[in-house]
Amino acid sequence: MPRVLATLGLTVLSLAGMLAVAFLVQRRDPLLFLGMSALELVLLAAALGRGLSWLRATRATRPFDALPLVILLGGAGAALWFVPTIAGNYGIRGSALPRVRSGTRHGVPLAFDLAYLLAVGLSLATLAILALTAALMILRTHAVRRGLTGGRDRALEAAEQFVDPGTGRDKDPAPPRTVTSASDGFLRRNLPPVSRVLMVLGATTSLVCVLVVALARPAPELTETLTEVAVFAPVPAMLWAQLASLWRRDEELGNVMATIYRSVTVPPVVAALCAVPTLLVGLLPPVWTGFAEHTAAVLGENSLARPGAPAPVGAAFGALVATAAGMLGGLFISVFIVMPSIALFRPGLLFGANDLSTEPAYRRANIASVRALSALLVGTFVFAALMATSDPGDARRWWAMAVLLVVALLTAFVWRTQRVDHARRAESGTQSLIPGPHDPRPQDGPEDEGGSEGPSASPRPS
Repeated sequence: MPRVLATLGLTVLSLAGMLAVAFLVQRRDPLLFLGMSALELVLLAAALGRGLSWLRATRATRPFDALPLVILLGGAGAALWFVPTIAGNYGIRGSALPRVRSGTRHGVPLAFDLAYLLAVGLSLATLAILALTAALMILRTHAVRRGLTGGRDRALEAAEQFVDPGTGRDKDPAPPRTVTSASDGFLRRNLPPVSRVLMVLGATTSLVCVLVVALARPAPELTETLTEVAVFAPVPAMLWAQLASLWRRDEELGNVMATIYRSVTVPPVVAALCAVPTLLVGLLPPVWTGFAEHTAAVLGENSLARPGAPAPVGAAFGALVATAAGMLGGLFISVFIVMPSIALFRPGLLFGANDLSTEPAYRRANIASVRALSALLVGTFVFAALMATSDPGDARRWWAMAVLLVVALLTAFVWRTQRVDHARRAESGTQSLIPGPHDPRPQDGPEDEGGSEGPSASPRPS
């Protein structure tokens, strides 16, 4: 935990320093991006330190080891968003590299373009180092080590641990470790300690941005950036609470359903709590009038903040936007991160949620089916995104059709492969209208290789 908090503090200070540099240097001066580059070097050094430590490490990776890496990834991603945003305010985003290559300046100093490209390059280098570190950590997990060193024999030994050699029946697996339950309070159940820290930082960041806009009245470009930061500052706390469902399993909801539940309940609560300080301070006359007058003078109709609206109104509107962003981010995390991760590394945890049999003879088939189901859900969302962002005749529309074909094939594979627990499905009222061709009948059990009937399927805890 001290290492996680130190990484979090280092990342937050670096991002806050970049925001301060953008406020202090409001002109086309190379110092603007050189200052940001110096702060990005801090993130780069931290990422390099994490990579070197895992390059020398001999122990296996634990889930908690991923937290500093995720924090640094968030910081590097935020820096990669912030630097081009500031560059866009000065009209050099997308044109700096062509000017450097062609030598045509168009009134922009060469040093200004080079400083901007340096800042972007440092962000990309940090992300590349973190990606390599993540790959190294994955290679050092217990599952990958066993797969690389043991081969098929170790895989068979691992499968035998689920069978009682005396009876040939499936052992009752040890219940998965749970961290939260319905008996916990809302904050204890849904907000891990890191999310609470991020929530306080988000509320403070939103308040500081609003005060800077209202009292310092910065340039129009920086004003728009500050309003965007104020709106989205609470979102990291929401996303971390949803991502933490990977290792904070809920007793009643499990992992995937806990992520979906937190995607619905956490964003409005966090957004409201983060908006309270801004709402209260915004009632002060200097902040009320200063924010309204300055945004009315410099912001356009397409900005996130309502031009001419008082600070409390802007805070309330920002809370609604942050809530929507947190919910969409939670949906993305549940479909693209949590469920694929559980399906890949702990597929047995998904058997109960899908009413699948836990009999040893069906275990391999059901592992394949839940992994295919995870890929199916990802493909469904990719197809919807491609269709929504493309026009007829666009190349993305053809990619969407290709993804749709993959989704159809995965659907057929899941239908043919999964082996359900009929007793559990009868209890939940979710019997299949079209049973799979290899699905066991309710009265049948798995058959062994010699053709003799094995133990009957019975509900087991997932």
